[in-house]
Amino acid sequence: ATETDPATKNSAPKTMPTNEMIRITYSITNLFSDLSQCEQNPCKSTPRMLFRHEEFVKNFCSKIGVEFYSTSIDVQKIANNNKIGTEEAGRNARYEFFANLKNNTGASKIATAHNSNDNLETVLFNIARGSALSGAKGIPPKRDNIIRPLIFCTREEIEGYCKENNLSFVVDSTNLSDDYTRNRIRHNVLPELQKVNSNVIEAFTRFSESVRIDDDYLNKLKEEFSEPFDMEKAIKD
Repeated sequence: ATETDPATKNSAPKTMPTNEMIRITYSITNLFSDLSQCEQNPCKSTPRMLFRHEEFVKNFCSKIGVEFYSTSIDVQKIANNNKIGTEEAGRNARYEFFANLKNNTGASKIATAHNSNDNLETVLFNIARGSALSGAKGIPPKRDNIIRPLIFCTREEIEGYCKENNLSFVVDSTNLSDDYTRNRIRHNVLPELQKVNSNVIEAFTRFSESVRIDDDYLNKLKEEFSEPFDMEKAIKD
């Protein structure tokens, strides 16, 4: 993992924008994932490195008045017990962790910092696996009580905002390895697509949004035509 140059570190702005608070909240989730992977991949993420991340997030949350929560879990054990991959197991564990926090704190929403880069990676990943139309929808801006207010921002825009406002951040060490499918897409596929279209991330955002509208409409039609035919209602109409 790498941290921004200490020389660029300043105190956080007195009024922290909501989206930045959401980013920090999601950093805790990334940290939770990192800590859980530490035991299964000690050569990639050392405990010292990960706990340094935890202290960084904890101190920042304290500085801007955001409550801090952390936990660790054996993701590999969950994956083995449920016969699923570690990425899926980690994702399920993270959302379970957030759901418990929501219930325990009385919160109404769970906000994650998924961005448009994440959406592109998800769409490509789903298509590569032969997904139907639903897979091309990507990451929805809202699903039940989960909201993703940064889904239309690129990773570069978010990091640029942090740098412009002298907000230091750490990089998740697991994002630097090609051991995970999403990372291979990020490091190898995306750069090639950007050679074809420099605005490919924005293009995929529009594409997935269009697919989402089409799929929702088709599902609505399916529900309408699957209902029993009401002759009396049809005559009145």
